[in-house]
Amino acid sequence: MAFENIDPTREQFDEQNKIRAKERNKHRSLGQKLLGKDKVAGVDMAEEQAREMNTAAEQLVEQGEIATVPEAIEKVNSTEEFSLKGGERIQKEEAARAKVLDAVRAMNEGDYKKARTILLSDNLGNGFDKETQDQIDRTVRPLIKKRIIESIKQKNGDELIKILESLTNYVQNLKGIVDWVKPEDLKDIPKESLHSPEILEKVRAHLNDDLQRQPTIFDYAIEKYSQFGFFTKEEITSFPEIKETATKLLKQSPVEEPNYSSSAVGDLGRLFRQPTFSQLRNIFLKAGIFTEAEIEQIKRK
Repeated sequence: MAFENIDPTREQFDEQNKIRAKERNKHRSLGQKLLGKDKVAGVDMAEEQAREMNTAAEQLVEQGEIATVPEAIEKVNSTEEFSLKGGERIQKEEAARAKVLDAVRAMNEGDYKKARTILLSDNLGNGFDKETQDQIDRTVRPLIKKRIIESIKQKNGDELIKILESLTNYVQNLKGIVDWVKPEDLKDIPKESLHSPEILEKVRAHLNDDLQRQPTIFDYAIEKYSQFGFFTKEEITSFPEIKETATKLLKQSPVEEPNYSSSAVGDLGRLFRQPTFSQLRNIFLKAGIFTEAEIEQIKRK
């Protein structure tokens, strides 16, 4: 009786591999399709999964969680990652895979803004579910982390800022703030690289640019970059250029928010409205850029 259960399961996995191959082929480039390149079949998907299972099993053995590779393979085979999946799940996984590959290509070309656009776009037209988005983030985060660490170790400040600006700075979408790099990711970088003049000079200039562009969330930038270990909060808020830019923003800010109408012009005005003196005052006080007395002096001038 045991043998009677093998063929149906095998047939189901064969069918799953065919569906995955079909979805994989959909995401080939136009050039690949015209030339008939990189087209895969169900057998290719089966071989790919076998390699992934072996890798996962070997990692379990290396980590000491399982004694032997055959036992580890049995364990891996029972996980959700390698379980039988429906067509909709496969479709989302392959769309996520295509998204990551496109983003990596953009990063390899040094176009991190394009990579961000790709990562925040929606391949399926109706939004990724949490499981698929988590899959994307788990794949992408180590890649971005590696590039940041390499740029710091190579003391390439320009490259570092391009990555940080595009891929870690309060990227907004409907799901809120997206961060693919965390402060703990940089904890093992040698201090002589992290605090090299080539790096700190670019980070310091970038912080001032951040303040000019997005003053209402500058407290987030201070928190972020101090946690990364480039500067302390006190150092950032005491930089002369930061105080100068903050002073300029306060002097240029309206006392009260304009009373926008419900017209299209009003809607546009609300979208790009300038923060008021009171709003900036509260932000800068909270960030520690100014004291109450210093702001009062600025207000009187």
